[in-house]
Amino acid sequence: MNWLKMICAVFVIYFCVSIGSAETFDIKPIENSYIDSLNPLDNYGKEQYLKTWSASNRQQRPYLKFYVPEHTDSAIINVFLQNYGGSSFKIYRTTTDWNELDVTYSTGRPILESTNFLDDAPNKGSGVWYSFDVSSVVNEPGYYSFFIATQWGYKNEFNSTRASANQPYMRITTKGSQSDISTNSKTRDSSNSFLINENEKITFSIDAPDILENTQFNWYVNKKKQIEKSKDFEFIVPSCDISQPSSCIWEIRVEGMYANNSPIIREWLISSLEKEHAPDFIDYFIDRDNRWRTGYVSDPWGRQFPSYDQSLNLISKGYYSGSETSNGILLSSKFNITDGTFKFKIRNPGALTISYFKVEGEPEPRYNDGSLMAPSWRYELTSSEFHDYFAILNYRIGFGDKDGRYSWGSYIPISRRGLGQAPGFHWWKGAEWRDITIIKTHDGWWSIWENGVLIPHSYANFEDAFNNATKLTLAANGILEMDCIEVYKDRYIYPKAHIYYGDYPKWWRLVDTTNNRFDPVDIDGIIVSGRPISLKQIADVIDNSSLITYDATTRTAVLKTNLIFTAGSEFIMDDETLVIDTSSGPYSIDIKPGVVFKVFDSKITATDSPLIWNIASSVSMEVFDPIITRNESATTATARNNGIYDFRGSFIVEGSVIDNTCNLFLDAPYEVSMKDVIFSNHSSNDHGDYTLRGAYENHNQKIRQSYGEKGLWIAPRIDLVACSISNVSFVDPKSNIEFKVIGGEWIHNATTVYDSDLSQIDIVAMKALKHEYFVAYREKNEKAFLALLNTLFDEDRLNIAPHSRLGGTYEYDEAAILAKYYLDLSFEDNSGNKVHGGIVSISSSNLLFPAENLYEYRDFITDAYGTGKGGATNYGPNSPQNDTYNGGVHTRWYNALPLGTAVTDSNGRTALPRSDDPKNSIVLIDYVLTSDAGTLKKESLTYTLNANDPSGQSVSLTGISPDPTWYREDPNIPTYTITAIIPDSSTSGPNTIGFAPSEDNPFVSGNSKKFRVWTDVALTSMKWYVDGVQVSSGSLEYDWSILEGSHTIHFEGADTNGAVMQSWSVTGVVQVPEEPKVPESSGGSGTSYTPSATSFTSSIGDSTNFIVDTDEQFTSTQWYFNGAA
Repeated sequence: MNWLKMICAVFVIYFCVSIGSAETFDIKPIENSYIDSLNPLDNYGKEQYLKTWSASNRQQRPYLKFYVPEHTDSAIINVFLQNYGGSSFKIYRTTTDWNELDVTYSTGRPILESTNFLDDAPNKGSGVWYSFDVSSVVNEPGYYSFFIATQWGYKNEFNSTRASANQPYMRITTKGSQSDISTNSKTRDSSNSFLINENEKITFSIDAPDILENTQFNWYVNKKKQIEKSKDFEFIVPSCDISQPSSCIWEIRVEGMYANNSPIIREWLISSLEKEHAPDFIDYFIDRDNRWRTGYVSDPWGRQFPSYDQSLNLISKGYYSGSETSNGILLSSKFNITDGTFKFKIRNPGALTISYFKVEGEPEPRYNDGSLMAPSWRYELTSSEFHDYFAILNYRIGFGDKDGRYSWGSYIPISRRGLGQAPGFHWWKGAEWRDITIIKTHDGWWSIWENGVLIPHSYANFEDAFNNATKLTLAANGILEMDCIEVYKDRYIYPKAHIYYGDYPKWWRLVDTTNNRFDPVDIDGIIVSGRPISLKQIADVIDNSSLITYDATTRTAVLKTNLIFTAGSEFIMDDETLVIDTSSGPYSIDIKPGVVFKVFDSKITATDSPLIWNIASSVSMEVFDPIITRNESATTATARNNGIYDFRGSFIVEGSVIDNTCNLFLDAPYEVSMKDVIFSNHSSNDHGDYTLRGAYENHNQKIRQSYGEKGLWIAPRIDLVACSISNVSFVDPKSNIEFKVIGGEWIHNATTVYDSDLSQIDIVAMKALKHEYFVAYREKNEKAFLALLNTLFDEDRLNIAPHSRLGGTYEYDEAAILAKYYLDLSFEDNSGNKVHGGIVSISSSNLLFPAENLYEYRDFITDAYGTGKGGATNYGPNSPQNDTYNGGVHTRWYNALPLGTAVTDSNGRTALPRSDDPKNSIVLIDYVLTSDAGTLKKESLTYTLNANDPSGQSVSLTGISPDPTWYREDPNIPTYTITAIIPDSSTSGPNTIGFAPSEDNPFVSGNSKKFRVWTDVALTSMKWYVDGVQVSSGSLEYDWSILEGSHTIHFEGADTNGAVMQSWSVTGVVQVPEEPKVPESSGGSGTSYTPSATSFTSSIGDSTNFIVDTDEQFTSTQWYFNGAA
């Protein structure tokens, strides 16, 4: 029984009317309200009057909504005019998608069906009833909404349902319902949608008169053609996966032909989902008429289908196909889903026409003038192209430059290959229906999937670029077709996980330079698709101990093959161990584009040969949908001619050990986080394909800059979400390995390593080309600045690598390595009181390298590196394609800002690095290393510090020069504190205005520490004493080699007006450096080593017992001495 017919019974009781054939009775509005342009945010749903006013300075519009419970022959609306201001009246039909307690002039108001009115009523004065005949549109059960308009310049007030008397009503005359040609055995009537149960058998039937002789009916289930050809189709409800709710929704479709050759089309929509699992928005167009839906045909859960503002019927075929004779005909409806999963099917027969799915948001103030403009996002498909136009338009985020670009707002392409050339691409293969899934998460991750496969270059993060959805607009111009729309609010329904053993391309190699065709290079391994995936899940699904095992007690997996994560997958390790058994040869972990790879408090290790990281890159190229593509010929799979060169995923390893691995190359990652990580026994490897691509230089340049054996290489590029590398150590590397940064200009101000130990490896920076970008960018460079902040390194192992250019030349410029350290400042007045709220500023000896703070954030920027105005062939300047090719707006990761000023806290100190006050922390650069045609050049920097107290008194310290003695083993324990002191202005003698270090700083015997004093005047006498013995004179500085035990460092200085003195009582301690330790929670393997240190000193003749204590079962053991077994 149709749900609206069930509601009908309720109305019968409510109005005490017995509904039979051709009965006449009255029904009241179920909702009524009015809106007022002068008070656009106010709601009037509880008022006793419905006001109408039409003037240049004010609009008031009354609305009435009725539920009609039966088919009707006539319908007359009657309203009582209480207060008359003159005028006749007209009535219009509107959409029903409004609520009397929410609707305002600004939000939620319905849309007019047409500018043509349904009926009018002449002027009769006040205190009388006015009647409007709406029989032309009221005919079947459902919801109907109307708007009463007054003439220009008049205002009037009708009674509402909240008036004490003379309330509005509709008088209807009923008629018997007409039966449809379609029936089903579930409801035994012509219902088009209903709920069903698993294994239920349902027969769908067509009983149409005047059918074409010998007509064969074509039946479809979810667009798949069935073998049945008769007028009856039996469907047995299959089992489904509730985590993939689309699999629990079925569209049944039948096509036939009448005798006059007109088509017979009927559709049913059925589901086994409970309402809480159903889509929040759904439209399968089963009613075949988008005009002013009444709810007579509902979804399976009894909910109305969306109301669209379109007077043309664009869904008569049971899907949305626009118009074959015109463009720009749209379906738009109210829509409130900002985050979640957006699904639809689309079929592309192959004409030069456009289809899109567009969501608009709540208007926001435009960045340059404050005017309210609605943001939007749109996924657009152009059938004869291979581009995916997927972008956000936001007016709140805006930029202008000297050419006036972007002055209207920000065009933010989500789908793009690189800077300047925005559109991503993938190829349509055939004209079958395809499933499109768009996912937008609350934290700003966007992705598009076709038939469960991540579309290339369509995965990115743009947080806060779109908020508060209000409207959905669909376009299907020409013969492009759209159907099966499902939207799930705040639910992220990624494609179903798929884990199996087989062969898979580790990369694609150029084999045909004439046609630029790529062929797969396959490996065997465990192939993993899905989000999120765990080690246990992989082992459970594979269920083959010769490939992988998982011990739930120790949380340890042993892998004996390659492991491949397909594009868009997500893998998470947490407090686990992954052992790769490489005793029979090397294996790899293959990470394809858009993968999120997360390792927390865990360990990854290989037993023999190093594990090879094979992450999507310029030398490990991928194509779209590789499983399908590799099985198709080059003539049918144009994806073979279009490689994907970038990783564009997340690599996150925290609190973990990575042991015995190599070739870790992060080429264009979106997100890098390496925190508290030990790389032990790491090595280098050259793993990839370097085949050049003829004259295709934007491909070749990227290959050239990726030559070499890779230890840990990072090539940061556009739209970074975050880049954080801290407390990373390399222990006992197996070979000379490089930590190398290629490019990285999209990190401001440098790709930075914090608080780490890189002393056992080479550190290299090399500039990059904007290789893959639009024509205007191909010969432009991308600077490479690598910063080592509070990091141990060997200065002799720093290098600026030459960048390989076309023609065999090399360039060394636009690359630098910067050594940086934290500054700790204590600010006092001349009485020794700490200055709270002091303002500190610092100037550098090189304006290009100012002092910095530690504030990290991400922001939108325009493309500042070229024109970016290439346009798109055959499209005008206002087309979305042209806008996309204009380059658009990008995001940039800021890991530091120029200091400006810092404010001292209640202790008179600047902020510590690991505090919650990064803007008031201070970082200084020791030196900048560059290269002049291969000759390294080192520029040391000095700084002048100015500190002002709240009363306006100030002090200035010059010649501050950071050096490696500032290194802090614990970033929050300063090793070198500078104390600035406001001078005593009441004395004429010299004053000490600063000194360093502080007695609270640590003093480790064997190290050196620079003692220094600043005075407000030049001194004529300066002497330094250690334990009462003079050790230096003539300088304000003294470098002391720290001795064990308690000592006194003393300075005496004088000029003709007096003397100054400064003393330090310090204790030198012996510190035994500790090797990096495995985090306690990593892996749960229960293995310990004696001795625990990996290097130590022993005397000749002494003996040492080496012990490995483990609760694991070793497959083999072998001891080595000096490399020999």
